[in-house]
Amino acid sequence: MTGGQAATTLLRTLQGQLDEYLADLRSLVEVDCGSHDKAGVDEVGRRFASVLRRCGFDVEILSVDELGDCLRGRVRGVGRGRLLLLGHLDTVYPDGTAAERPMRIRDGRVLGPGVNDMKAGLLAGAYAVRAMLATGFEAFDEITFFCNGDEEIGSRASAELYRPDALAADAAFVLEAARADGAIVSERKGGGRFRLTVAGRSAHAGVEPEKGANAILELAHRI
Repeated sequence: MTGGQAATTLLRTLQGQLDEYLADLRSLVEVDCGSHDKAGVDEVGRRFASVLRRCGFDVEILSVDELGDCLRGRVRGVGRGRLLLLGHLDTVYPDGTAAERPMRIRDGRVLGPGVNDMKAGLLAGAYAVRAMLATGFEAFDEITFFCNGDEEIGSRASAELYRPDALAADAAFVLEAARADGAIVSERKGGGRFRLTVAGRSAHAGVEPEKGANAILELAHRI
């Protein structure tokens, strides 16, 4: 199959799955899943795990204490190259938002909490792999799909879980949304957490302050 024929087949396949895709999207959007709502994030994870299995992935659920569980799906091919797809199951919305603003379609746009960031992205990745497999393409070693449950608060618990997948991959795609004009985002600023410890030295403030060291002042200098 030529590249053009494959693209035509992919498009035709995906167009025929639009209703299924929207039903899956509604199922994910109707669950409150703020980063600290473990029960909600886990429920979204269970629902998306069933989508991944339907799309050809073997899925394992990685338990996380307090924060949402993670998912790892794998599809194995017969060629070379390891691809990592990354997405997150949590949102930034408080409990009750899903009921207050349920998913709706208006003027050709799908609206709802977490639709854009990033439940539609999760589904896009899963459906893309299924459509690719439907064309018979298996010229890859492995596709790993990792979903974490705490991305919106810095991937505190999940980073150590997906790091081995990232190190083993030849390429990775993060399934966040494109810009408003459709432009693909190829890089973003990063973030980090640091622990800084300073120590002061006690001295009498009135008699011999020069022998002391103010820890608060030193911390301010370091910051």
